[in-house]
Amino acid sequence: MATNILTYNEIIEKARLTWPGAEGDERAERVKQIVDTRLENYSNVTGFSKEEILIALERARDVNTVNFYQANRLPLLENTHFFDTLSDLKEKFPSGKYICPNCEKISTDPYRCTQPDCDWKVYGLFGDLGKGIKIIVKELFLDHPFPEAMFKPIELK
Repeated sequence: MATNILTYNEIIEKARLTWPGAEGDERAERVKQIVDTRLENYSNVTGFSKEEILIALERARDVNTVNFYQANRLPLLENTHFFDTLSDLKEKFPSGKYICPNCEKISTDPYRCTQPDCDWKVYGLFGDLGKGIKIIVKELFLDHPFPEAMFKPIELK
């Protein structure tokens, strides 16, 4: 977690200073493009201001700016299920049953398979194998400003 919350301009400048010359300028431009597009997208989806989101991202940043502000770490919130509260999420998927992307059997945990012959975890190397869903819970977003992967609830089958 970042101990020093950087401003927008400081983020771009830190990226520039990671390498001299044209390479530093290119890195700064890549970081700027990711910051700009993610702040716009995340603000449109969540309703939080860009400033609130930038502060939340900076609080979550655990590496340098070039390594943190990347598309794979901060995906656009497309095809993401959005909920205002955790209660809304539980209400939408009340069964508490999820389809493991690996064995395709029912799990009672949305993040790791509870089948005795399968130990798949959505937070492992291969994630949800493209068979799960991504969620955002607005009330938790500023503490965890990333979409979260989980197994697909049976309600979506």
